[in-house]
Amino acid sequence: MSTAITSCPRCGQRRVVEAIQGDPGLRYAACDECRDAGRRRPTRPRRGPAPEDVRPWTPWQIAAASVVFGAAACGAVAGFNLARLGKRQYLIPSVIAGAALFIALAGLAVFVLPDHLSAAACLLANFAVGLGFLLVQKPYFDGWKAANWRPRSGERYRPNGLVQLLLVGCVSLGLEVGVSALIAVLGGIW
Repeated sequence: MSTAITSCPRCGQRRVVEAIQGDPGLRYAACDECRDAGRRRPTRPRRGPAPEDVRPWTPWQIAAASVVFGAAACGAVAGFNLARLGKRQYLIPSVIAGAALFIALAGLAVFVLPDHLSAAACLLANFAVGLGFLLVQKPYFDGWKAANWRPRSGERYRPNGLVQLLLVGCVSLGLEVGVSALIAVLGGIW
């Protein structure tokens, strides 16, 4: 066996290494952290909690998104906010729940309610959907805020990423308008 002096790729210390016959990699005898360092696979970045500078939206902003943009937008915004709170597993179910609630409300407004009541009923239903998503997110938000937010004296909580909230809301509103038009056309045919 032959030996060589080389520097450790991790800690930079010079080490005596052995080249084992038939093994193209070098084994570090003295450094457990650097054993088989040349043959390790590169590690993939891990999906962990959100970066510390990401502050989630408040549950009241989620409720306001429902009133302003509609039930489907509220589900999408709530899903993104839950992901910002570290609950990524609730992203897709929130989006699906918001879309299903929107389709149910739109179908109810077109097929069941009279025309003069449908606008008021949809606004009230959007408020109820927003209140529901608010109640779902409140415990997660309070837990995140207690663990991660350290205010300075007199500082109020200010979430960031409001442009993302508006973008998700506007895109969802556009999709809602398209689906509403489709439901209205189907309602006129039947």
